[in-house]
Amino acid sequence: MCAGAKSHARDKETDTRVASGRPERAGHITYMEAAERLVDNGFAPLPIVPGQKRPAPKRWSSIALSPDRIADWTHRYPDHGVGLRTGHLVGLDIDEMDPDRAHEIAQLAGKRLCETLVRVGQWPKRLLLYRTAAPFAKMKAGKVEVLGAGQQFVAFGLHSMTRRPYAWPTENGGAKVGHGSGGMSLLRAA
Repeated sequence: MCAGAKSHARDKETDTRVASGRPERAGHITYMEAAERLVDNGFAPLPIVPGQKRPAPKRWSSIALSPDRIADWTHRYPDHGVGLRTGHLVGLDIDEMDPDRAHEIAQLAGKRLCETLVRVGQWPKRLLLYRTAAPFAKMKAGKVEVLGAGQQFVAFGLHSMTRRPYAWPTENGGAKVGHGSGGMSLLRAA
């Protein structure tokens, strides 16, 4: 028992209940926690409506992300998820539910481009991150979409279908995306 806590009859009973479910917004990084650090690391963070995939602000694709704007959004949307605007940052979005096919696509991207950061919302779907010197428009081929200029993706928050936090699996189990862009790959526009 904790120091200073009062003893209750129920404390002496054996509690056989188990916790089920997960509290809303438990375990994900919020806009307030990540925005400034992401800007410092060269990313363009957007506040994402909780449990959705869309940014909260209007005109998010064209508005300048100044330090004052980020501070304002941090104040207005502190508990929102975090999206990253694409342009120089490119997301290769593998929207394939067949695990073998999704793996093949990711392996091909790794061989043709290079190994990179992976974001997972609903496995086996995944998003691979790259950088480009020259931003380009969105491209799509089958179940693969290349998120280019004027797009965004959710980096941190709760996935709209699974209600679980987005994950950034790495070999050592930690996320690199918030720790700088040095590990990012460079993708050149054709």
